[in-house]
Amino acid sequence: MGSASVHRCRSCGYETDYITLDFDYGMSAVVVTPVLCATHGVMTAETGLMAWDTDWESQKADEYPCPECGELSPRWNRRTCPQCGKKSMGIWRDSPVMMWD
Repeated sequence: MGSASVHRCRSCGYETDYITLDFDYGMSAVVVTPVLCATHGVMTAETGLMAWDTDWESQKADEYPCPECGELSPRWNRRTCPQCGKKSMGIWRDSPVMMWD
């Protein structure tokens, strides 16, 4: 089962929608990861990898298509704020964790 959380910047207050952890997957085995799209901000993108493939870990890339526009976007490190650029992002404790499949 995968999980997703709201991330918030402690410096400027920027907040994401629910974003998965890095290379997360649920029961369907579709591997997803957060990306930083120049147009749409932080998004959860499908990687095209399947968790049941024994070598999926070795096939990780640095960029994946944004689910909104298809633009290749770099993986987001979940620490750097897309708005102010400071490394002050973290999981917002007041938001519930969403479990997904």
